[in-house]
Amino acid sequence: MSLLMIRAQVEGRHGRYKVGRQFAVWIPAGAVHRITIQKVASGSVFLAANMVRCTADAPRVIAAPLLLREMTMHAMRWPLDRTEDSTSEAYFTCFARLCEEWVCSEVQLVLPYSSNADRSDHDA
Repeated sequence: MSLLMIRAQVEGRHGRYKVGRQFAVWIPAGAVHRITIQKVASGSVFLAANMVRCTADAPRVIAAPLLLREMTMHAMRWPLDRTEDSTSEAYFTCFARLCEEWVCSEVQLVLPYSSNADRSDHDA
């Protein structure tokens, strides 16, 4: 599954991503990551890996236009273990196709990650 998050901090292979309201993080299926959410409203949408053609192998920051934010919030009305019906199938197919476009436009907002910085915090 791929995951789309709004308003979070995500750590991945290439660095740390601190994401504000105007951005989202695309986390491809199978990508190693850690998520931190602090006192904000956020939403996540899980999509089957075969629904979105994306060559990304690590989290990436993307612009979050109003349509993406609204569709994310609306998608949360369906539980993860939902039974497929024609409405949810059409909704998530449309959402996945739009994600293909949004994911192609990565925003370079990564903060470099250093394992040495983490160790120095513990040594102090």
